[in-house]
Amino acid sequence: MPAVSVYSADSQLVVKFWGPSPRTGDACLPTHGASGAATVEPPTLTPRHTVELPGRLHDSGSEDATWQLMVVPHSGLKILFIVREGRDRPGSTGNRLLLKSVMVDPLKDKAMGQTLVLPPFLNLHTISNLLLDDHRGIVTLVDSDGFLYVIPYA
Repeated sequence: MPAVSVYSADSQLVVKFWGPSPRTGDACLPTHGASGAATVEPPTLTPRHTVELPGRLHDSGSEDATWQLMVVPHSGLKILFIVREGRDRPGSTGNRLLLKSVMVDPLKDKAMGQTLVLPPFLNLHTISNLLLDDHRGIVTLVDSDGFLYVIPYA
């Protein structure tokens, strides 16, 4: 997938994977307009897959943090983020953090989200950085004390 977008809407995250627009025939062949001049229509991107997850992106560190914990590896096929569930929901008292990933499988033409299971001693409230090696299937988390956690997920 050449592009991915993430945005919040109504206490949920919306993840869209974008791909080339489906075209009929050869997209590189020129077309002739009313003036008779040959023109080539530039390729465009369209949303190919959309996944909606409850919650919002979690801010790193304190409430005045300037970045949110999300990473997209170079493949563009997966996204990893820390999601805060329960905040901004009517009647909710929860403030649960979850490590979630969303991935797209271009061969099966589908996308899915999942919650990654973490060791019970790991506190996502202290995580200040995260990395994803989607080729090796490894998630790396760094906490505010400088501890590095390397977790295989594949």
